[in-house]
Amino acid sequence: MSSDKSEFERALKSAYRILAYADNTEAMLKRKLAQRGYGGEAIDKAIARLRAEGILDERRMLESRVEYLVLTKKYGKRRVIAELLHMGFPRELVAGADFGRFDFAEICARLIERAGGLDEKLFASLLRRGYTPAEIRKAVDLVKAEE
Repeated sequence: MSSDKSEFERALKSAYRILAYADNTEAMLKRKLAQRGYGGEAIDKAIARLRAEGILDERRMLESRVEYLVLTKKYGKRRVIAELLHMGFPRELVAGADFGRFDFAEICARLIERAGGLDEKLFASLLRRGYTPAEIRKAVDLVKAEE
């Protein structure tokens, strides 16, 4: 029993160090702890403790990542969702993300403006960035209205 407790304590300390360096989703943290050789039971107990202490708060982290991906990386909603899922956020948490505060057509318009106008290559790039054709059309209209 004491070896189980000490493994849990070591896993918890390791988790604290990992989280001190950068936020991690629960899935990312589990993977990193497993890579360090901790057993499933110790990992689960450490994760439960971190959640109870409010240190592992995926909702807060999700909101921060959404803001970064939209405002800094200039990704559209579809790309943001794909990135969040790839990072290991649970689907139900991603589905509940608040995208209503962002005007994706306006962000897309700034990208079009910066590129000097929309061409075929930029259109394809915007689609890869996660913008819908409707958002791109609206963005073009916004750019034209400003001219």
